[in-house]
Amino acid sequence: MGCNTGNQELVEHYPNQMGEISFDAETDDPVFQLCNEQDLVHSRVSLSYEGGRARILKISQNLIDSTGLSFDYTGYIMVHFLVNCQGQPGRFRFEAMDMGFMAQDAPAALMDSIDKVIRSLDEWIITRATNAGKDHSKYLNFKFVNGQLDAITH
Repeated sequence: MGCNTGNQELVEHYPNQMGEISFDAETDDPVFQLCNEQDLVHSRVSLSYEGGRARILKISQNLIDSTGLSFDYTGYIMVHFLVNCQGQPGRFRFEAMDMGFMAQDAPAALMDSIDKVIRSLDEWIITRATNAGKDHSKYLNFKFVNGQLDAITH
């Protein structure tokens, strides 16, 4: 007895590996290239950012504050992306969720701000020598409470 239900639609919906992000010509930068898409690193401890989460939080708060906009939003914005072997981020995917992790809409201007933050992060550090030269899958979760950026987790 196997786990495959034979439902081809389900099989095609899920990637071969957790963390994969297939290229989408409508949204992804064609200049962004992976070194070896078949060998993604999925460990959150093998890729860090110069200055850590505290620095990402500061960069994020500064960029969001610089818009001069206020947001009526409580929930999470999860960003899944890849960092290639040269430390460049790409293939960004965004999802807004409420505090119970159910899908919800977020203000477009807030999503644009988070998009700018993520694309500006270009000081990724590979923390394990065995993963040097490899591409990495990364998640960042931005938590907002009453329109204020409260925390970033990964």
